[in-house]
Amino acid sequence: MQRIMETLLERHGLAVWVEDRLLRLLKNGATVHVARGYADYVYRLECNYISVVGDPFAAEHYREGRELAAHELGDLTMS
Repeated sequence: MQRIMETLLERHGLAVWVEDRLLRLLKNGATVHVARGYADYVYRLECNYISVVGDPFAAEHYREGRELAAHELGDLTMS
């Protein structure tokens, strides 16, 4: 039971950190698409290019958000 509680607290801590990071990105001028790409990477979601189809700038920003998260956090697929 204690391990479950520790895991929940770790996830909550990650969620709080990610929320803070996303707010800082947006405050510093990042687009919503950058933030979405960043969050999708952190939460290990599949690339969601469909959400930006037809808008090359939005797609590029989404990709940049994923790349920024990968650069800052490293490969999350192993953990």
